[in-house]
Amino acid sequence: MTKQSSFEETYHHIEAPTISDDEFGKQFKKRKLTIPTQFTGPEVWRSEELYYLRNDDWTFKRKIDGENIRVKWDGNEVLWNGKTDKFVCNSEFTDYMNSTFLEEIFEEKFGREKTVLLFMERMGKKVQTNELNLDNVEVVLFDVKIGETWLEEENIKEIATYFGIKTVYDFMPDPNHHDRLLALIERMSQGEFKDWEGIVAQPQVGLRDRRGKRLIVKIKNKDYLR
Repeated sequence: MTKQSSFEETYHHIEAPTISDDEFGKQFKKRKLTIPTQFTGPEVWRSEELYYLRNDDWTFKRKIDGENIRVKWDGNEVLWNGKTDKFVCNSEFTDYMNSTFLEEIFEEKFGREKTVLLFMERMGKKVQTNELNLDNVEVVLFDVKIGETWLEEENIKEIATYFGIKTVYDFMPDPNHHDRLLALIERMSQGEFKDWEGIVAQPQVGLRDRRGKRLIVKIKNKDYLR
């Protein structure tokens, strides 16, 4: 059966790619992060890996501002909850989750040998700012992990279609969402994504740092828009 319940796995925290811009903060009394240039050294980057990859192609997806929802299929049952196990919702949303993420759909799609984690945002009326202007409360898928593997965009879209839900890619008009990491930060600072909360970017080929953590960053308007 599908039910709201406690489970261990949560979505990992994502950092910004650069550190605070102290000079900007002194001048404007406002926190902003450094906008690096081609000639900026490694000291302004969050890690040496990001500095090394600054001129490589990164893919990005829209960052949306809702309430984090996670769903887990462990081969036996479907469990779901919010960002933490303390998530509280009304009966209407409970019914929506229980009827959308059915055990038989997971079994048909993934079998019983895999652990599947779906990460999404609860969006719609009275959920944060309802930035997507949705008429009803629903979930929007943004990431999927099967076993130890994080899926790519096309696989995420396929899984969303299977469950009849939307993905963040459905709210991105430009299909060519990739650029150098340096260029993405510059584009953010110039207001190209000003109607969004921001973007989440990762190397075009999925990579991890020397500690085994996923290389992925968030670039938000409130941190970079000048």
